[in-house]
Order: sequence, then C-alpha cells, then structure tokens
Amino acid sequence: ARQLYARTPMTARFVASRTFDLADQLWFAATSGDANPMHVDPLAARRTQFGEPLVHGVHGLLWGINAAAATGTKLSGFRGMSAQFANPILLGDEVEAHVAVSDADVKIELRIRGLRCTAIRLTRQTPRALPDWKLVATSPSSRRLAPQELDIEQMHGIEAALDYSAPGLAEAFPAAAQEFGAGVLEGLAASTYIVGMEAPGLHSIYSKLTAALDPQPDLHRVEYRVANADPRFRIADVLMRTPAMSARMNTFARVSPIAPASMADIRPLLRTGEFTGQRALVIGGSRGLGAATAKLIAAGGGDVTITYARGEAEAKEVAAEIQAAGGTCQVQCYDAFNAPSRQLDFALRRPNAIYYFATSTIWRRKTRAFEPSVLREFMQLHVEGFAALAEEARLRTQGRLALFYPSSTYAVSPPPDFGEYAAAKRAGEAIAENLAATLPDMSIVIERLPPIDTDQNASVTATHTISPIEAMLPVVRRMQLILQPTT
Repeated sequence: ARQLYARTPMTARFVASRTFDLADQLWFAATSGDANPMHVDPLAARRTQFGEPLVHGVHGLLWGINAAAATGTKLSGFRGMSAQFANPILLGDEVEAHVAVSDADVKIELRIRGLRCTAIRLTRQTPRALPDWKLVATSPSSRRLAPQELDIEQMHGIEAALDYSAPGLAEAFPAAAQEFGAGVLEGLAASTYIVGMEAPGLHSIYSKLTAALDPQPDLHRVEYRVANADPRFRIADVLMRTPAMSARMNTFARVSPIAPASMADIRPLLRTGEFTGQRALVIGGSRGLGAATAKLIAAGGGDVTITYARGEAEAKEVAAEIQAAGGTCQVQCYDAFNAPSRQLDFALRRPNAIYYFATSTIWRRKTRAFEPSVLREFMQLHVEGFAALAEEARLRTQGRLALFYPSSTYAVSPPPDFGEYAAAKRAGEAIAENLAATLPDMSIVIERLPPIDTDQNASVTATHTISPIEAMLPVVRRMQLILQPTT
C-alpha cells in the first residue's frame, strides 16, 4: 500500500492534461482494432472488477508521447521504449502528462491526482531480452471483429501473421508521428489489438510493453507469438514483430465470468412450492446475487419483483427466464441513491420480503489510503439507502415484513484498499439492527457473506469463493420461516 500511494519521486514538468470520453474510445477501438468490450461497452464493463470502461493503455501512451513532442521534447533518435500500465484510466478522469529529460532517457508519466497510471521511458539503447524467433505461420489473417476467449492453458505457443494497418493515427497524434514515424505508432496500436483481441483476448489485462524501435513508414504485416503462458499466475508473455518495431507484451488473463445458474439448475435444489406466499422485492436483481435470489424465490413458487439502476436489458433477461420457466417476475427501475417514495409503488407490489443488493463498484483507484468521498458514497448506498427503503416499506405495507441486509466478511477483515467499503458495511449492520429493534412487525436478517462468484470478485489469481446459489438458499429459507404465520 505504501508503494501504491507514494507520489512519484520523478522531477518532471507538466506538459498537458485531458479527459477521455466514450467517443474517444470508440474512435481508438475502430482505428486500432482493439474493440474489447471492457474499453467500449459500459454494460459489459460493469461485469469486470473495474465496473466501467477503461481507456486503452496504448491510447493514453500515444497521447502522452504526442503531448511531450508537441511541447518541444525531442524524441527522435530513441531506439528503446518501455511502458508500464500501473493503474487504469477511467472515462472522465482528468489525466496529466509530465515529462523529465536527461542525457540518457526521456520519462513521461500519466497521472491522475498525483497517482501514476502510466510510466513511459524512451532510451537511446535498444532494449535487451527481446529474443528472435521464427514464425511457422505465413499466411496473414485480417483483423478480427470480436475478441477471442481463450483459457490460459490454450495460449502457449499460439502464433499468427496479421495483415494490419491503423490509418488515422498520424493525423490524431501528429507530433508523435513527426518524431517516430507512422510505423511506430501503428506498431503500438497493433500491440493493443493483439492483447485485447487475439491473446489473451477477451479477458486480458495489458501490463507492460518493452519495444525496440526501427522507424518505418508503414506496417501491413505484423507477427506475434505467445512465448509463455503460466496458469499458476495467469500470466502470458506475447512477442510481436513488425517492420517498425519488435516488442514483448506482459499480460494477465482475468478469470472468465462464471455462468449464472439457470432455473433448470435451481429447481432440483428446492421442495415444491417451498417459497409460496413470499412476495419479494429484490433490489438490484439484474445480475449476481440479486438475480440468483430472484430465481430461487420464483423457482420455489414465490412472486418476485426485481429492480435495476442501469442494467435494464439484463433485468429483463432474468425476468424472461423466470417467466419462461413458469415463474412470476416483474421488473422496475430503482436507484438506491434516490428517495424510494418516488420510485416504488408498495401498494401495487405488496412485498412482504425485501432483499437489498444495491451495489456500486467496490474496487476504487485511490490516490491515498483513505478517501472521504469514497466513504461518503458507500455510506449513502449501504446505510442511508437501506434505511430509507426500510422505513418507507414499513409505512406502505401491512403485516409481517422481512428484510435482508447483505454484509460481507470484508466488514471485519477487508483486503488492502477496501477500508471505506468495510466501514460502510459495519455501519450498515448497526443501522439494520437498530431498525429491527425500533420498527414494529419488521425482521431484518443480516448475513456476512463470504467471497462469492460475482463480477466484483473477478480476479487474475485463484481465490476461494462460493456460488450465489450456495450463499443465498439458506438466507431465502430463513426469510420464509420469518413470514410463516405464528400459532
């Protein structure tokens, strides 16, 4: 953590700043060919641990060297380049470029509020450890339109020749093109295409680039080989060769998302009509724990309403699956950051069970160990949002009411960098306990769930998790017991 939050010791001058928006991303994806959904599809990016689209590392790199060249830094004559993509750049971030020049090298850093995101170094010496290799494949293929989805075990030894071009880069980054030539810019674009679309492909993370530069006017032919793929650490090293450069790309392969359980998978786990009489409102039911809970209740004979804040299409897919299997499910938009009285018609839905899975991205790129703004957001969602919903539901419903507040084992033993999330969850537990003690006819089930196979827990390393169904079936049964009439 000390290393992560340390301000860079590099003495450098500020040269430029900018933000990237979705239009910028779509242009770069079309130009480079790297149309990986994590960069251009906000809905698909929600299913990564980052929660929203990331700027291509090479897009930031090209902008950084162009900004340096445009403000008078001489970059011609350099034959080596390295780049480390240390922290992601998100859409809307204000990115600053800083440059330091010495006799031996030029260093360019991209920073967000002082946090180093990309570190670029240009040297006059050709870098070592770029082995020569012979390509077996000879017939070049065209750029693919959709990324490959490869297991890490499948990657070792993969190789190909590509008929590649990325027209428009020289016009977009004219100062960089003047210093390096269009061929180097296209070679950099080819590297992100290979990583994001070829290998590792769909679930890739581009970590580092080491390149030897030999400026040429254009590319046309690009060759690559996966030199190493280690399943233990999900690391893949990719070698690339073009007329203008040779390079090594260090990458990670993220764990593929686990397919959610279907209604057919769930039915054998339940007794017939096990959840009959449960009228559930599932906040955040479009995916993950919420979708699993909705399917469990519907498969057991209950009536379900699921809500979404952004994933309308996903919520409708969940509802359609439930309805196709003979269950009952409605869909409604609900934003937990806003007052529930203006969004939910309790008289129409008549819920007697509410499950609160309102979420925001847990992972946060932070510039210091404690970020008050992050804590405020988590408190608003996990404390204020839940309390407002509980009080509104109590006012608008009659009879017994059961609520589920999902806490986490992270509340007591958070990973590094999750302090604000842990604090909000502990506060949420305390407020839920207090609401249950003060509001009549209301029971609140609080459960500290272990790490679960969800989008938020996606990782590049093996972690012990349980499925959403394993986590939620005991909870839904406990809620059903609360709703049983007393004698």
